[in-house]
Amino acid sequence: MSMTKKQRRTARMIKKLAGLFRRDGAETWPGLTRSGKHQPAVLGSNLFFLGALVDGGGQNADVAWRAAQRFLFRWVPSRHRRRVWHWLVQNHTAGQWSACRRRYRLHRRKWWHKQLYDVAQELVLSHGGDPRRLWVVPGRDRAERIRQRLRDVGVGPARTRMILGALYDTRLLREAPPDFKDDIYVRGLMYAFGLSPTTRSDDVLDAGHALFGRIIWPMDVVFWRLGRNDIDTRPKLVKYYNARIRDGRDNRYRALWDKRKRAYGDIVNAAMSFLRNAPSGRGWVVKRDDYAMAIGFTLTNISDGVAHEFAGGSVGTWVGYGFDVTTGTVTAWESVWFSTAGRRAESKKWRDALWRQKYFCDFHDDGQDRCWEEYYRSVRKRSIAESPVNWRRPERQLVRASLNVIKLMRRPL
Repeated sequence: MSMTKKQRRTARMIKKLAGLFRRDGAETWPGLTRSGKHQPAVLGSNLFFLGALVDGGGQNADVAWRAAQRFLFRWVPSRHRRRVWHWLVQNHTAGQWSACRRRYRLHRRKWWHKQLYDVAQELVLSHGGDPRRLWVVPGRDRAERIRQRLRDVGVGPARTRMILGALYDTRLLREAPPDFKDDIYVRGLMYAFGLSPTTRSDDVLDAGHALFGRIIWPMDVVFWRLGRNDIDTRPKLVKYYNARIRDGRDNRYRALWDKRKRAYGDIVNAAMSFLRNAPSGRGWVVKRDDYAMAIGFTLTNISDGVAHEFAGGSVGTWVGYGFDVTTGTVTAWESVWFSTAGRRAESKKWRDALWRQKYFCDFHDDGQDRCWEEYYRSVRKRSIAESPVNWRRPERQLVRASLNVIKLMRRPL
């Protein structure tokens, strides 16, 4: 494939953005540990593999991974979650599974929902229902052997590329996979930027290798983040590139955040003071929590019984402000985290109330059997250029977010 000067310039921009995004921080994958020091717990590997299987077919990625988490923790009984693939095939025939598509809401397309059952059957027969056996392989050429195992259980090529990339991002695979996942963002933007003649997968992959070399997975994150931020034309790409790479916008944003972090801290202190004296805040310990790019406070339950409804008393919440240098915005966040086990965590009624809040979700584990979930959402987003000094009683925003979480945690089962 011969390249024009314009295509070479565009490819150089994509490569430099890939390096910048790696410095911004590695991508996270629900269910997989971030350090690569240990394999995920079986519950985490089940969540990851389930999410990967439904991330495709025109379904939005956020919707897919949220659907996987909802299915695992809402519909699968807690005693079966570590053996979810056995539970799936032992408690459903193929026809019964197809009939449950609207109930489980894993994927809106019949074929994708049905394929999940086929993969589960093969995973149970060939690997004992443990997804980790798909990628824990000794010796050299691990990527190719993992690819073969995924193909054998019925996983398609696009999702196989994504799974290999996820293992590489989380350091569970040392060798970078050669291809990116040719999803809707990659195919659409490769064509929109003039890098591929069509949106067909074969054309996109061929163009990717011609432009970026043999290993093109590191470019995947660029198309993913640009697509999510509606940077879908080449002029928008050039503008974004100039702002972040050529004009030093990030350094100016960081300087503004350092200058205004104290003002955000005053708002956090005012909200903490209110909660400590409010009747609705009784039974919760409020503690300030500062990071380089975030400032807020934690709420930990100690006395009104909520903590006892989660395994090990593991429950808490974080409310505060987070700064995103990639967009130059400061966002007020509310989040709640808790153990995956316990009376409240296993209540379907409470789970339904939790998902109605429309939180984003994440999953963590220590590589053993201790697992916990985190749910979070943005309350309000503002430009870093706006000074919080003249806002009218901004602490109310954080107080409302805190009380919302407390109310959710105290909701009758």
